[in-house]
Amino acid sequence: MPGYWAFPSGGIEDGESPAETAVREMVEELDIVVRPVRQVWQCPTEDGKIMLEWWLAEIESGEPRAADHEVAEVRWVIPQEIHLLSPTFVDHVKFVDEVWPSLD
Repeated sequence: MPGYWAFPSGGIEDGESPAETAVREMVEELDIVVRPVRQVWQCPTEDGKIMLEWWLAEIESGEPRAADHEVAEVRWVIPQEIHLLSPTFVDHVKFVDEVWPSLD
């Protein structure tokens, strides 16, 4: 969705695991290499057609930058700042407000 503030995301390609998808998408969108730690949440897209898997990952190399034509800007924010970004997806706000605080 053009113009939305969102976490990096993308679809699983044939023969790819969800963890492999997370690694590939971070390279494609942010030009970083990550190590997937674990899946931390699931939720359907707003239209209910796709189940999103949310992953915790650690950056192994690179500095996040807009590396893809789908990414216009990259910004580090503290969790509370998601409420200042517009537009955002309801489930991204829900993740920050309800799931993020329980992660260790």
